[in-house]
Amino acid sequence: MRTTEQYGRKADLALTMWVKLVRASTTFGRLTGKDIEQHGLTQPQFGVLEMLGHLGPLTIGDIGKRMLVTGGCVTVILDNLEKESLVERMRSSEDRRVIKVQLTDKGELLDLIQRRIDIQNYIRKARSNGCRTCFRALRGRTTPTLNITQETWPRTERQTMTSQTELHKTDIVAPARLDTQASIHELLVNRRSPRAFSEQRIEPAKLLSLLEAARWSPSSANEQPWRFIVATKDDSRVFSVLTESLVEGNRRWAERAPLLILALTQSTYTKTGTPYRHSWYDLGQSIALLSVQASALGLAVHQMGGFDAEKARQLLSIPEGFEPVVVFAVGYPDQPATLPEHLQKREVAPRSRKLLQDFVYTEEWGKPSSHLQTQSSLLTPPSTN
Repeated sequence: MRTTEQYGRKADLALTMWVKLVRASTTFGRLTGKDIEQHGLTQPQFGVLEMLGHLGPLTIGDIGKRMLVTGGCVTVILDNLEKESLVERMRSSEDRRVIKVQLTDKGELLDLIQRRIDIQNYIRKARSNGCRTCFRALRGRTTPTLNITQETWPRTERQTMTSQTELHKTDIVAPARLDTQASIHELLVNRRSPRAFSEQRIEPAKLLSLLEAARWSPSSANEQPWRFIVATKDDSRVFSVLTESLVEGNRRWAERAPLLILALTQSTYTKTGTPYRHSWYDLGQSIALLSVQASALGLAVHQMGGFDAEKARQLLSIPEGFEPVVVFAVGYPDQPATLPEHLQKREVAPRSRKLLQDFVYTEEWGKPSSHLQTQSSLLTPPSTN
């Protein structure tokens, strides 16, 4: 930040960071406000829905304290939300004198939709350098230290980690946003397989980045059996072939995505000609890396086994020795409201997985491994107090 006054290196650095945080907050507020308005809500109304979605039923007094407004203002907000059947008042089961407010089924659905707003999408839209720099700093991508001058920070991209433990703690997140049994990287937390895709085109550099991530996947004997047929909507013939090969249930939503990719794998080793038993596994690894890279770029991937492989083989002249395995759609996530009604609830439904105890064994088959009892400070969620 340019200023005619100089307050010392530490103070100037703190002031610069404060200004950028305020600008970033204002930018995010403006962008989220546009999404909120699409659902006919005001900012205070959305604040109440978000609060109830995260904290559960609350009294009017609790809501007022957290929003820093009077009870009368909260009552007006709740009355309007109640008219839209988004919240309801109920008596507490613990004390019948206490009235609490909770989300209705309609309110829970709307809250889930808003929670799916992609922060990476906002970063992409917010071209402000201050916004991007602040977000990287807050996520630990840049770390200000006293030996960095005001002129070089926060524009610097360098990382200054003092220990391997600090690096690990930066790379993981607590399992608050998913029903996880241990902390995992935020790219995995945020990864989803949406059906609602924006028609916005994917930048060529990002497409190249996805394919490069797949290229560096491990494989048996470094055979690298994967092949990809890539089609954007500019490649109208190939895109049409891939769309037509999909089963009807997939075609309805996938044709809106800006990019479709057919993934294939070779069936024999190049040198020996012997069956390549692990080729599907190796192809899966490459797509997994591509999916994580997509998440890092604010994109999403949805893989589909529901397609006519033989039809794709014939129309795209795929030679013998290569097997079409899966088609996947890639693009920027969009609002679930763009989907047919029967798919909207599935789009915002929480992700679920089997417990580790269901598939990790050591001593005998079917018996949960003793390693699942491991406790580590690295895997302990931070306090929310």
